[in-house]
Amino acid sequence: DDRQFLGEVSKECQVIFRWWKISLRSEYREARPGELKESHEDFLDNPSLQIQIAIVFGASTLEHIFNLCRGNFDFLVRLPDTLLLYIMSYLDLEDIARLSQVSHRFETVKMILKCVSF
Repeated sequence: DDRQFLGEVSKECQVIFRWWKISLRSEYREARPGELKESHEDFLDNPSLQIQIAIVFGASTLEHIFNLCRGNFDFLVRLPDTLLLYIMSYLDLEDIARLSQVSHRFETVKMILKCVSF
């Protein structure tokens, strides 16, 4: 049973893609972890690495990395729904309505809030 584990990290100035194999087979006992580091600019010009990340981590993670590489940091959309709802519970309804105009995610949360009576 061979297993390959993958990880990605997007640092301030580079994207790091790591992988390692865990296997009972003797030919993989000496296998070392692999690592690929690319600057944000090089990552944006590397479709093969982008495809690998999309396959392993999904399109939303790839989109998040694209945004980080382009300098667009949006941490609110990555929060769990429960935490986002908790934060939004401190906002006025007008502010929640404005948030829903910013992102589809906030529109979804606004619909949830309509279904829940306070």
